[in-house]
Amino acid sequence: MCFADHDPGQPVMCQCCGKRPANQKHHRWPQRAWVRKLYAREIDDPRNIQFVCAACHVGHHAGSKLERWDEIRFCKELGIEPRSKGGQEQWQRMKSK
Repeated sequence: MCFADHDPGQPVMCQCCGKRPANQKHHRWPQRAWVRKLYAREIDDPRNIQFVCAACHVGHHAGSKLERWDEIRFCKELGIEPRSKGGQEQWQRMKSK
C-alpha cells in the first residue's frame, strides 16, 4: 500500500494497529548511511515502506508490529542482489544450498 494507491477521500490507516490514520513512514529495512549509499534508489521503494501512526512508530520495541527486514529480505522483496560484501556472501551460501 502506498499513498498514491488509495482513495484521496479516505485516510490511510496505520498498518500496525489499524486504528489511527498513518502519518509517518517506517522503512522496513532501515535507512542507515551505508544502506543509502548502496541502495540510494531502492531504499524508498514502496515495498520497503510501512505506513504507520506516530504512536506505533515510536514503539520500536519487542512485540511491535513494525516490520524489520535485513538486507537479504530487502533484496528478495525487491528482486535484486545484495550489494554489501556480507550480503553477497550470505546470498551465495543460500544459492549453493
